[in-house]
Amino acid sequence: MVAGVCGTAFRLVDAEAAHVLRRYGARIARSCATSRAVLHALDLCRRGRAVCLEGPDGVVIASLEVDPGNRCALHILLAASEGRPGAFRRAEPDIAAIAADIGAAEIRFDTDRPGWVRLLGPQWHRRGDTFFRSI
Repeated sequence: MVAGVCGTAFRLVDAEAAHVLRRYGARIARSCATSRAVLHALDLCRRGRAVCLEGPDGVVIASLEVDPGNRCALHILLAASEGRPGAFRRAEPDIAAIAADIGAAEIRFDTDRPGWVRLLGPQWHRRGDTFFRSI
């Protein structure tokens, strides 16, 4: 297999490409992401402020954000898997490698789904609806 972004299994794709929408559109529609959040993520991709990464288990739209303290974070705006259990755990090391390679100090994502607390490891912390971990 050819190495993708930052030597990981993820590759850069157009978020609005037909194969991406066909493959993940229904999963995104069924997710807890609001249609406004989906449109926002797609708009950021269109404007070059976010990237869409496709991996073996799904797709991730992420942006690099800088907080007031000048710390960079890889912010996961949207993610959808193909539905096989364990996709997050399989993807997390590659997402962490990408974040580290681009100089991010942390990874973060927002969700109101309480089940993430049980799924995430001890390196993850929660602030309101935001989950984050250091790199």
